[in-house]
Amino acid sequence: MDFRDITIAELVAGVHSGEHSAEAVARSTLARLDAENGRLNAFVARVPEATVLAEARAVDAAVARGEEPGPLAGVPVGVKDLEDVRGLPTCYGSALWADAPPAARDSLLVARMRAAGAVVVGKTNTPEFGCKGATDNPAFGATANPWSLEHSPGGSSGGSSAALAAGLVPLATGSDGGGSIRIPASVCGHSGFKATQGRVPLADPSGRRRACSPCVAPWRAPCVTRCSRSTCFAVTIPVTSSRCPTTTSPGSPPTTSAACP
Repeated sequence: MDFRDITIAELVAGVHSGEHSAEAVARSTLARLDAENGRLNAFVARVPEATVLAEARAVDAAVARGEEPGPLAGVPVGVKDLEDVRGLPTCYGSALWADAPPAARDSLLVARMRAAGAVVVGKTNTPEFGCKGATDNPAFGATANPWSLEHSPGGSSGGSSAALAAGLVPLATGSDGGGSIRIPASVCGHSGFKATQGRVPLADPSGRRRACSPCVAPWRAPCVTRCSRSTCFAVTIPVTSSRCPTTTSPGSPPTTSAACP
């Protein structure tokens, strides 16, 4: 399965209808990671394969029982390494945090995406503390642009951007304070969206605020995806989830509509 040829909405609809299983989607992601990440260095930490497949099978089991598995059912997600993922270290692209212990819990954003049925597959590379427009760092090295391996994918969400452009995942998170989603989306040729500050949660489940802003589709501020329609679809998830605490700005959340090309 090539995630560059399918929207997130189509991917989810296929899981709901049985056209393809969440497990098959997860196996496709794992195969792409094995084949391509070595030359790209887009992902710097991976969730164990057994865990990824178990979470995907749980989605398939929910579908088989006639339950609603969520609006991101079975969608593989990469998480920028400024964000906590349960069981993986958060290193911030820094040698100072290279030996960080695994996180005890997900960040609020990641928790909301999981609650929506997404399957987290790993952490994507970032410059140290997300503080420049290219993606390389002393802890994990440089990420390559899939279009030209000698060039940078931009930054600071360059690991997520490279992963999307190479079709490793259909969705990844990012952060953006001065272009860190928008720059790599432009450089790698896909959709990236920086939400209004506070539109996507900036706190962990305890309510403690985090320093970076979020992106979606597939970036944390909210995120970055291959196309604008997928971005419109994905950006609503962390805003509207009712299963996690709310730490967002007031007002109606964005919705997918005919206005999204």
